Amino acid sequence: MKARNYIGLMILTSLLLSGCQATPAQEIVYFINKTNGLPKSMISFMETNFPEYDKSYYTIDRRKEENLPILSNVHRILSYKEFILNRELLEDLRTADKIIVSGVFTLQYVLPIYGKKIMEKTYWQFWGGDYEVLRKKNLSVKLKLTKCIVTYCIRCAKGIILLTKPERKAFEEVFGNIANDKLYTAVVPSGQEDENILMKARDEHKVVKSNIIVIGNSATDSNQHLDIFQKMKHLDTEKIKICCPLSYGEAQYREDVIKKGKEIFGDRFYPITEYMSYEKYVDFLNSCDVGIYNNNRQQALGNISLMLNLGKKVYVPELTKQYYEQFGYKLYSISEVEFTNIENVLKYDTNVMENNIQCYEQRKKVIYREWEKILTE
Repeated sequence: MKARNYIGLMILTSLLLSGCQATPAQEIVYFINKTNGLPKSMISFMETNFPEYDKSYYTIDRRKEENLPILSNVHRILSYKEFILNRELLEDLRTADKIIVSGVFTLQYVLPIYGKKIMEKTYWQFWGGDYEVLRKKNLSVKLKLTKCIVTYCIRCAKGIILLTKPERKAFEEVFGNIANDKLYTAVVPSGQEDENILMKARDEHKVVKSNIIVIGNSATDSNQHLDIFQKMKHLDTEKIKICCPLSYGEAQYREDVIKKGKEIFGDRFYPITEYMSYEKYVDFLNSCDVGIYNNNRQQALGNISLMLNLGKKVYVPELTKQYYEQFGYKLYSISEVEFTNIENVLKYDTNVMENNIQCYEQRKKVIYREWEKILTE
């Protein structure tokens, strides 16, 4: 009897100890769209905030343009052929608990090759441009095929990640409500190094009027530069400088913006056509007083966030304004602006700017919770 009790006690103890053992860390494979510093920021955010996960990062960078962190789990894929034939990547896909693809137009043609089992543990993060191009009428044969493939990816996916809640309407205009039960919201965060640069710029900021207005974030027609130019052409522009970042986007649109900008504003117009490092770009934005982002879709969130966190005055469309207001930020709606007096545009409310700087910490917490929800479910 004693022997039986002893054996029973041993079995019970063994079961209890096995239940107390830490479960294996989840394996996450993260594909990051190669876009001007994004991989570096995303990797830094994930490594800093979620060290308990086993993570592998991949970015397709055919020109080796990205300055990637030197870590054993960070991989640069130089071609789609390499993507398909890379044995280490295939093994990571097979063993991963979750696969996250940031930017649908990165892998929508190749990931389905690996079959439904891979697709069913994939989260696709949509950027505004990913579905905006598919909203247009009279799609080409290629875009119709793309839409069919992306729709298949959505149906098979574990989750769909949108950057903001307001863009759900635009998403459903293209794909319907096929992702109702698996929609998430999570923006692309900043890494620790980027935050340090931002904090340094903010500390060095001096409230000195430069009368520099930055318009838009890229050479894409969704910025609607020309619309803002028309609204501002009657202003006394001798007092201001107009700067337009145009380092990436569409070549013809870039030329049109530069031509019209010089025609209306003359030597007060400064197009920025060369890429800047993140630190230099933050310094540039810190030298501006006002940002005007007239984007007709979800776009330029990184630029808008930087301007707000630097304590600048920011004009945006109503939907973008609503998105930031949930964090307590104060922005100005373009539709409410009276472009009749340059002083109105430049008018600076110190209380509003201080409020926006304080909101930065709150938004950081929300971003963390958004990604925590995706990783833990």
